Amino acid sequence: MLRINLLGHETVKVKRRSVPQFSIGGSDNVPFLLAVVGVLTIAAAGWWWQSRAAAAVDLHHAQVLAEQERLAATTERVRALEDRRAAVDQKLGVIVALKRSQRGPVLLLDQISKELSDSLWLTNLTLSGGDVTIIGQALSENFIADFAQNLRLSSFFSDTALISTVDTGSSIRFQLSTRFVPLMARESPELGAGVGAAPNGR
Repeated sequence: MLRINLLGHETVKVKRRSVPQFSIGGSDNVPFLLAVVGVLTIAAAGWWWQSRAAAAVDLHHAQVLAEQERLAATTERVRALEDRRAAVDQKLGVIVALKRSQRGPVLLLDQISKELSDSLWLTNLTLSGGDVTIIGQALSENFIADFAQNLRLSSFFSDTALISTVDTGSSIRFQLSTRFVPLMARESPELGAGVGAAPNGR
């Protein structure tokens, strides 16, 4: 069977979409655009300046911290040197004190032995600071008096005094006191501080 379309071809109409257009509105908006550009420029400049200022502050802070660390290290080295010097001074003081303590008794015995006679001998000698106590025996009181007088005339002794004498029959036991003042003590007050004061007049 044959069919014939008498209506003809149907025309399909396609609607075109309108394209949005943007317009700056002519020359009236130019001042506004310039103002916007100016604000943006000022904002960018302010941000750049603040960035530079913050970087400068950070740099200064880092330099201050580095200087503090350097000063702390220097202070620590100085403190270590001072501690080492104090330790050395203390050791030297101990050495001087030991030499002084060793020299005193040796010099004391040497000076006393020079004043002894064949008829007088010592049984005990005590040294406390600069004070000396001597205990001995002699064949007569004359030898004891001569010994005491020799100590008084010596430049190494002062304040010599006879404390007691006891006749034992075979000898005379005696006890006397004196003060030991070596020559180095009179020449150097520092060395004499632990030995005794300067002798008084005889």
